[in-house]
Amino acid sequence: TSQDSNDLKQKMEEFQAMVQKEKEEAQQRLREQEAELKKRDIEMQSMVGQQRETAQKDLEEKQRALLKAQEDLANKLKKQEAEAAALKAEQTRKRRADEILRD
Repeated sequence: TSQDSNDLKQKMEEFQAMVQKEKEEAQQRLREQEAELKKRDIEMQSMVGQQRETAQKDLEEKQRALLKAQEDLANKLKKQEAEAAALKAEQTRKRRADEILRD
């Protein structure tokens, strides 16, 4: 019975040591998984940041292209308006010249 008690005590200690070892291994796996998740989170944030930066640059480039197109159209319109004014002035001169010649 004293032997049985010692055997039981030894088995309890072995069981507790096994439980403790499994607990420590589980905690180590958890720490490793948390570290991996943090690493992936940082990678994802970096990737999202790069995508955002690329999208921002694309948007700025498109805005510059639109402004350039607007400027080109405005310049073309000014040129056409100047040509129209010159034609109108020429027509007015011809009409006056014709009126003078008729008189």
